[in-house]
Amino acid sequence: MNVVAIVQARMSSSRFPGKTLANLCGSPVLLHVVERLKKCNYIHTVVVATTTNKEDDNIEAFCNKHNVECFRGSSSDVLSRYALCSKKYNANTVVRITSDNPLIDSKVVDHVIDFFLKGDFDYVANNIIKTFPHGLDVEVMSNNALQIADKESTSSRDREHVTQYIRSSDKFKIQNIESDIDYSDIRITLDEDEDYKLIQHLVSNYGKDIEFSDIVNIFINNPSLKKTNSKSKKRHAIYNKKSLIV
Repeated sequence: MNVVAIVQARMSSSRFPGKTLANLCGSPVLLHVVERLKKCNYIHTVVVATTTNKEDDNIEAFCNKHNVECFRGSSSDVLSRYALCSKKYNANTVVRITSDNPLIDSKVVDHVIDFFLKGDFDYVANNIIKTFPHGLDVEVMSNNALQIADKESTSSRDREHVTQYIRSSDKFKIQNIESDIDYSDIRITLDEDEDYKLIQHLVSNYGKDIEFSDIVNIFINNPSLKKTNSKSKKRHAIYNKKSLIV
C-alpha cells in the first residue's frame, strides 16, 4: 500500500503573502511541515504540490534544495493537481496536508492513516466535525475516491477545496475522527500575521518538535495565548460561513 502525503503549497496569499516560505525560527514554514511528515511511520513519500505560476518557482527551488519531491499543476483547480500528482506517484492512499500547518503532528497523522487502512473507508479525516486544534488537520483518502471526484466534480468550489465533493457525496464511505476533548478553540494554523506571531512564540519557547499533547498543555497553562490570534480566528469563521453560502 503506497501512502503518499501531498502538501499543497503556493506563494500567493491575500492575507499573508509568501507565508509558505516565511522564516519560522530559522527554517522556512514549509520545511517544518515536510520534516514533521517524514517522521510518520505510514507515509512512504512526501510530495509538495504547487502551481505552475511563476511565483511558485521559489517553491520548486526550495524542494530541489531540500531534496523534496515537487509536483506542479493548476493554481485554481487544486483537485486536478492532487489527482494528477497521485497518479504520477502511483499512490494507493493519499494524505492531504496544507502548507500553512507547520505544527502538524506526525502521531496525529499516523493515527488517521491507521484508522483509514484498518477500515473499509474511502475517506477519513479529523476535521469534518472539528475537535482537534485548527492546524492539526489531516485528510486521508483512497486514490480511487480522489480520481472519481476529479472526474465527476464540476463545482469550482469543490475543485478548489479538493475534498468537498467526496465529503458531500453519498457515493463514498467516510469517517470522522474526534479527539477525546474538544480543542477546536485552539488555532495554530498560519493565515495571518497574528497567527505567525503565535506559532513563532510556541516554536521559539517550546521547541520545534512540540506535539499535540504539548500544545494542549501549553494552552491550558497559558489561556491568554488564545487572545494572540483571536481576531484571525473570527475572520476565518466569517470567511468559512460565506464560503459555504457561495
